[in-house]
Amino acid sequence: VEAVANTTGRAEVLCALFYFIAFLCYAKIGAGVNMHILNTSRNQNQYERGKEERKQSSTFVKSYIGVFLMLKFTLASMLCKEHGVTAPLMVIIWDAYIGTNTSIPELLEVVVVIMSRSGGGGKRKSTTCISSPPLDEKDAIKKKLQMDQRRRREKQCMLFLLRAILSLVGCAAMCLWRLSKNGDSRPDFVCEQNPAACEPKWHLRFIHYTFLWSFNFWLMLYPSWL
Repeated sequence: VEAVANTTGRAEVLCALFYFIAFLCYAKIGAGVNMHILNTSRNQNQYERGKEERKQSSTFVKSYIGVFLMLKFTLASMLCKEHGVTAPLMVIIWDAYIGTNTSIPELLEVVVVIMSRSGGGGKRKSTTCISSPPLDEKDAIKKKLQMDQRRRREKQCMLFLLRAILSLVGCAAMCLWRLSKNGDSRPDFVCEQNPAACEPKWHLRFIHYTFLWSFNFWLMLYPSWL
């Protein structure tokens, strides 16, 4: 019995292993985040922190590769345990709050700006107004740095949208593929192992499963009992 129990218990370990590998592939390759920066102390020198931040890089090719590897290991995690398919959702939430650190209003603003640029065809209206006084060297450098920083931020947000769309599409495809393997057969519940499934009253089944879903969701957010 112990040998069988140990063999069955390896499924959770392998699922967790592939789950974390999928996260690391997405974070380090896809999002281009240097994990060392997230662990640096707040007392770090600003100049050294700036040097570390310049090492972060994320391109379209790296985003594609990172998402592909993440989905590959997500599939391996799902084949061990079905809840491994939630890895794409987890990495998107992590990327939105920590990796890219963006928000829905910022993403909408970036999409509107890029659509307005592409819709305008790159043409600028000619104006004959009075020319503004020339900027001094410091103001010109400051304005150029602000424009470069804004363009980099727009690129980061667009890459985040690309990774999010690819991850959601891949997650949906894996869910549909896994559900197709069940066929038209309904699950056969064992009353001794799952008494709530054999409950004849539907409202009691609803209360039981709602409690389990709420409890597991809270345990995922605050794993104090694990």
